[in-house]
Amino acid sequence: MIPSEGSSAPGAGVSAALAPTPPSRLSPLTPVVGLFDRSLVAPVVIAVGTGRLWLLLVGGGAVLVVSVARWWRRTWEVSDGALRVRSGVLSRQEQVVPLDRVQQVTTVKGVRHRLLGLSALRVEVAGGGSSIELDALGRAAAARLQAQLLAGRAAVTREAAPVPTSDAPAPVGVPVVELSYAQLAVAGVTGAHLLVVFAAAASAIQLLDDLPGRPIDRLLELRPDAPGGAAAVGFGLIVGAAWLATAMGASILRDGGFRLTLLGDELHLRRGLLERREAVLPRARVQAVRLTASPLRRALGLTSLRLQSAGSGTDEEERRVVVPLLKVTDVDRVLGLVLPGAAPLPALTRPPPAARRRAVLRSVVPWMVLTVVLAAAGWPRGALAALGLPLAFALGEARYCALGHAWTDPGRALVARRGALLRRTVVTPSGRAQSATARSSPFQRRAGLATLVVDVAGPGTSPQVIDEATATVRSLQRALVVR
Repeated sequence: MIPSEGSSAPGAGVSAALAPTPPSRLSPLTPVVGLFDRSLVAPVVIAVGTGRLWLLLVGGGAVLVVSVARWWRRTWEVSDGALRVRSGVLSRQEQVVPLDRVQQVTTVKGVRHRLLGLSALRVEVAGGGSSIELDALGRAAAARLQAQLLAGRAAVTREAAPVPTSDAPAPVGVPVVELSYAQLAVAGVTGAHLLVVFAAAASAIQLLDDLPGRPIDRLLELRPDAPGGAAAVGFGLIVGAAWLATAMGASILRDGGFRLTLLGDELHLRRGLLERREAVLPRARVQAVRLTASPLRRALGLTSLRLQSAGSGTDEEERRVVVPLLKVTDVDRVLGLVLPGAAPLPALTRPPPAARRRAVLRSVVPWMVLTVVLAAAGWPRGALAALGLPLAFALGEARYCALGHAWTDPGRALVARRGALLRRTVVTPSGRAQSATARSSPFQRRAGLATLVVDVAGPGTSPQVIDEATATVRSLQRALVVR
């Protein structure tokens, strides 16, 4: 007999984490949760299109029957050092994930889950495997299974991580980062959330363009000193305020209640105002730490931080722990907690002067070519593009000034920085690089330069040390791959 999803008791330690658990089903409310997804779209469209609402009842009933059958056939258990999930009504399948391949375990509480007292559990797998999602577990059962999977993985890999029991006092974690709503609002208006409004603006402009009388044309023709111009200015101010409010709202909805805590050797992340997400990432699984700062954030002394792990799920975001906003003065403290040996960040060494010439030429030469083409196509107006050459030169100079690398003392991690406007600093622990490649073009070899490309597990661009002396690149390459 298969027990319900909340009937299995938690273990009392690492040995209990490896003890087999009987096959269990998801919550009996799983079919109800399934009615909120896209399964009812087709019955609703058919019923509304034909005007026969009884088709909605028939289609909804069929969807409910299929959902119940899928729930009945979907079971999970932990046995023989692996998580086993069996599913399928007609075509049966069994997915087996060894506990030592578990990379990250995340609980997600969407609005529908919170209304029903449920949680979704997502298990990210290292390497090339696929993730597992148990989309409707009781909250207590989800917490127990999450702790069991993490402790079981630790036991298999001979790490110490006992499974918490219901009668044991909860261990106290070390706060790493906590963000208020005001800080999240600042993160929204200084980060990528400002781009969210463009999708809505495009739809609004299209709607105004299709309305009778084409009000969009009248708005474009208004001037501040013309009749109705004050209204146009007011409308523009309202649009700007709505833009900022949308960016702030998107940031707060995504990361409301943000809290990152260090509990033992595991990082516990909780965020989300409506859809609550809780993730656990062991520090030993951190592959790289990325700091990103735009010019506005650098002027305000702010940055963002991402911890990159090596999960393999389809959702790239779930394989990273993202701190949307962090004071530059707090970077060393946070790095010391999440990546021992990476703090404090040292002063970076810039590449040799030959790299400056290359950076400037890479910016100026394409602009010169564009200027020649525009001048040939439309003289003399096309030649005005030459006015942008000083800006291209400044961009190349900024690109060179951003380059740099250094080892943290005593050589625990490589720090590499690049980016003219959006400055990116990547901290890669020594020995965790999957590979390190030294590249050099004919122009680089002529200048005695090379570029080091570091391959780390997980999503994101590869850390690079650009246009450094060839001997230095070879030395960094050897040091990175030593384990």
